[in-house]
Amino acid sequence: MKKHFFLIMVLLISLIIPSLAVSGPIITRQPANELPFVMTDDQWIGLGAAAGRIVFDDQATDTITFSDADVKIGARITFGGDTNADGIVFGSLGTATKGIDLSASGLSGSGDYWLYMSANSYWRADDVIFSASGTILQFTTRAIIGQDQSINLSLTPLGHSNIVSDLDALSAHLFGNSTAIGTWAADGVSSAGTANITDVGGAAHGLSLAVGDLVHIQNCTTASHKGFYRIVTAGATTLVLDRVLAATDTDLTVTFYKDVIGFFATDGTNGQRITGYSHRDKPLQIGGDVLAATGHSLGGEDVLIGGMLEVDGLAYFESAVVFATEMFANAAYGLRSSDDTFLSFGTNYDAKLLWETADANANELILALPNGDVTNVPVFVIGDQGILNVDLTWFNGITEPSIALVNAAENAYVRYGSTVDVSANSTGAGSILMKGTTARNSTGFLAITVTGTTYYIPFFTTITG
Repeated sequence: MKKHFFLIMVLLISLIIPSLAVSGPIITRQPANELPFVMTDDQWIGLGAAAGRIVFDDQATDTITFSDADVKIGARITFGGDTNADGIVFGSLGTATKGIDLSASGLSGSGDYWLYMSANSYWRADDVIFSASGTILQFTTRAIIGQDQSINLSLTPLGHSNIVSDLDALSAHLFGNSTAIGTWAADGVSSAGTANITDVGGAAHGLSLAVGDLVHIQNCTTASHKGFYRIVTAGATTLVLDRVLAATDTDLTVTFYKDVIGFFATDGTNGQRITGYSHRDKPLQIGGDVLAATGHSLGGEDVLIGGMLEVDGLAYFESAVVFATEMFANAAYGLRSSDDTFLSFGTNYDAKLLWETADANANELILALPNGDVTNVPVFVIGDQGILNVDLTWFNGITEPSIALVNAAENAYVRYGSTVDVSANSTGAGSILMKGTTARNSTGFLAITVTGTTYYIPFFTTITG
């Protein structure tokens, strides 16, 4: 009876599915402990040769193909059981424009998930990507946001953890114009001992480069060449960078950017760096309500403070501090120190200049010189540039606050203090002239008569010299 039933089923299937009614055995009966049917290689079950069908292909790894049909599954799909080394792999999608389209999935809000790995790792349908630990997103190429759109990136660490973005000395975070000006692909040329680089063969590079642009040497023979540079001279063939390259390489891979702000990691010796790279060679501005113009030839490597600056600690200046002329034209500007706040000189604040208000009836400008000792003397010396960095030897051991005037030849002086001290060389070339007055004659003046006219020269106690 079982044999007759099986034969009837085969005949019915052959009538219902014409593709099975072909020459040769395409269906065979299997033992009871296995599947009831076996398809031969490259045969199919379906609605027709050009209609929805399932094709069976005998390969090293067998393939079952759904052709010319949408596949709808009423329940979930579970992958498991057999070994799956590659997960889900897409072959060519032909003319398809979407890999996975979830727009009609009905998923929405915080309770649904585009991808769900675990309670600690998922991509929610309200566009929240969450990971309790490890890397959330990693991009190796540019991530592009649509035109006139913005991205709201919220990174919220759990507990007392930190948000850290990896960066090394040969990479950077760049913000600004993400489109590179151009690239030299392993054919840029450096010139040993110079800051010059050229394109292959010294030909015109053809790029729209300008002073202030960022140069990233990404790969080359000489490892020390790798890094970030600024263009200081933009020639049609030769580019001059901001520092010298050690060797001649002919395989520089170089990418050029403009109008970006770079965040750079330590080189292992110095600290981190934030710098602007401007195609117009303009400074990086910090603060201010609008972009401000610089009137002092600041370049792209410089910084412009757009508002007021407060420094709560010490400030060190390795070069000159210049106050613009127009600042002094307005009483609200210039170099200003508040009442009773001194401007100090010397490593140990040895001398101080301040506007003193301790006396409510007599505010005054005070120059507080150091207390006299074997090294620091309380002498305020006035002279021309010739007295700079010179061991004058005249004021050793002085302990009385004094003002000293030195002549142009730096070989004579007069010092006013509790005593008046005149150098030995007081006549002839290099002498110091002491002009008196004929209108006064009282205690504290030295009377000198010359050809019948008496002059009075002020002094305090004695004259030495």
